[in-house]
Amino acid sequence: MGELNSDVYIRDPHMLWQNGIIPYEFNNKVINNLRQYVEIAMKEISKVSSIRFVKRTDQLHFIEIVDKGDY
Repeated sequence: MGELNSDVYIRDPHMLWQNGIIPYEFNNKVINNLRQYVEIAMKEISKVSSIRFVKRTDQLHFIEIVDKGDY
């Protein structure tokens, strides 16, 4: 891994996810196999960082995971 590029991360603390918790949901077109791979990747990220992913309930701000087929 190389050095962090200042263009790819946010410096403003008001723009960060509160307490490092990121709500997410899968688009309904994402197949189960891909969901499993993404969830494994999220667990690995959580192991080495202070970021935690939680399934979205009623949060207004969240990430939507979509399948664009670019793999």
